[in-house]
Amino acid sequence: MNYHASGYRKYHAGGDRRPPTEVVVNAIHPLVITHPADRKPIVYANRNSTHDIVGMERVEAKEILEEIFTAIEEPTRVYAHQWRKGQLVMWDNRAVQHARAYCAPEERRMLRRFAVESSETPRPYRQSSTRQSAQ
Repeated sequence: MNYHASGYRKYHAGGDRRPPTEVVVNAIHPLVITHPADRKPIVYANRNSTHDIVGMERVEAKEILEEIFTAIEEPTRVYAHQWRKGQLVMWDNRAVQHARAYCAPEERRMLRRFAVESSETPRPYRQSSTRQSAQ
């Protein structure tokens, strides 16, 4: 299925870690958005906070989301950073799926997050977005 052309929207549950049956929806976003710089499609969903697709039966939505999550979590697409003291890692938060691996409670973990402010909201991706920006 061509998800980026579908116009599907998904429920976003923020950082809420409750079971999917108890999800509190914080927002509704497009399932695939347009990257504001290069106009390429970005999967705007992740296993931690995307539990349903707007207007779709839950069973079908779960099947589609599982297919998407399996594809984006494929080992050839995963970068697992091996941390060393003093390192700084940066990524495009709009276009990279990211999560931390297990961290033992006795291990020290310090994170500083910096974000570039933008008033631009995520825009649904349309097949023609790339062609139009090239003209």
